Amino acid sequence: MSGKNVNIILLAALLAMTLSCGTGSRQARLPMRAFPEISIPTIYDSDDAIAGYMAQHWWDALLAPGEWYSDSVTVNGVALDNVMMAMGTYADCLSAIPVKDAAKALGGLHTKLEEHMKADTASSAYRVIVNLVEKYLYDPNSPYRNEDIYLPFVKAVSESEFIPEEVRASYAHAAEMCALNQYGTPVPDFGFKDISGRMHHLYEVKAGHVLLFFSNPGCYACRGIIEHLNGMPEVDRMIADGRLAVVNVYIDEELDDWKEYQSFYPKSWYNGYDPDYVIRTDRLYNVRAIPSLYILDSEKRVIMRDAPEERVFEWIEHNNQLQ
Repeated sequence: MSGKNVNIILLAALLAMTLSCGTGSRQARLPMRAFPEISIPTIYDSDDAIAGYMAQHWWDALLAPGEWYSDSVTVNGVALDNVMMAMGTYADCLSAIPVKDAAKALGGLHTKLEEHMKADTASSAYRVIVNLVEKYLYDPNSPYRNEDIYLPFVKAVSESEFIPEEVRASYAHAAEMCALNQYGTPVPDFGFKDISGRMHHLYEVKAGHVLLFFSNPGCYACRGIIEHLNGMPEVDRMIADGRLAVVNVYIDEELDDWKEYQSFYPKSWYNGYDPDYVIRTDRLYNVRAIPSLYILDSEKRVIMRDAPEERVFEWIEHNNQLQ
C-alpha cells in the first residue's frame, strides 16, 4: 500500500473519530439528573395554596436555561420515565385546584415551553410534554382527563410554530371539540325515547342535578358504572328527594341489543335512546368514547363533562352529605 493511501486511510479514521467525539461524546459528557424538585415558599401554607403554586411552577426548573442531555428518551437531563411520573404529580395538582386556575396554569406551561424552545431548539421538552399533557388530560381512558383544563393548552399547540403545519389541524380539531359544553355553560337540549316509545327531552327533566350518562349495552365499563351507581344508597336517596336525576342515553343503532338490556337499567332512571342520532352526528356533545358521564346543575349547566367515573362517584357522595 502506498504512503499516499495510508495517509488517506489515517485521515479518514481521524475524521471518523472527530465526528464520533463531537456531538455524540459531547452529549455523553452532559450531566443527567433527577427531576428537579420544586421549592415551595413558606407563605403557601395550605394544601390548596401549595397545589396552586405547584400547578404554576412545577416545570420551571426542568425548563430553566442549562446544558443538558436531551434525546428521544431524555428531557433536559431527566429520564423520560421520571418525566412521566412528574406529569402524574402535575395532573394531581391540576385536579386539586379550581378548573379556571388549572386551565390558566396549563396555558402558562405552553408559553414557558415555547420560550424554552426558542432558547434551545435541540431540547426534546416541547414534544415530550405536549404528548404527555395530551395523554393525561385528553385521552378518553385517562383518569385525569378534563377538556376544560386542556382547552387553552391544545389551542396554543394548534397555533405553535413548533408543531409541523400538517399536524396542526388535528390539534385545532381537538380544540374545537374541547370548546363544546365548557364548564358553567348550558348543554344543548335533545330528545330521547324510552322503551315504550315515549319521547322525552333533557330540559324537561327536573331535578337539582342531572347525571347524564351515555352508555352502550354490552359495554363492560358501562355495566360496571351501572352496578356501582345501583349499589350506592346515596343515588336512591337523591333521586327520591328530587336532588338528582339519572338520564341514561344510548346513541348508536343496534336497538335490539338495547331493548334486550332493559332489565339491567334501574327503573328510577330515565333510560332512552337517541332516535335521530343527533348526539353522534350533530356534534352537540364531544362523545369520544363510551361510557361518557356529565354532571349538570338544575339549569343544565356543566359541572363535569366526560368525567372519570371515580370523580362522579366522589361528587355524588360529597353532595349527598351536604343535605
